[in-house]
Amino acid sequence: MITSMEKLNISHNDSLTSAGLLNLCYLTNLQCLSMKYCPGVTSAVMQSIANNNIALIDLDISWCNIEDSCLKAVSKITSLKTLNISRNVRLRSLTDLTRNLAELDLS
Repeated sequence: MITSMEKLNISHNDSLTSAGLLNLCYLTNLQCLSMKYCPGVTSAVMQSIANNNIALIDLDISWCNIEDSCLKAVSKITSLKTLNISRNVRLRSLTDLTRNLAELDLS
């Protein structure tokens, strides 16, 4: 695996399972990650990313049908500046989001 990768776009990849997405934790230098419309995004995936991708600055998890538990995991990514969580109709609370965000897309 390419551990030095800084930018990855796997948007619209509905064949990726949550088990496959868990491998993203090995990309420890990742700064920009787009998983738009990836139904395999779960709270376990986001927890794994949050625990291992400390350089992550930009995250797009729009259209992933995520729940509040995913945002709780995302809130642990203190380096995060830009977050797109638009079109996630199951979200009910934004209280767990990190205060370091410079940009938040809720459209």
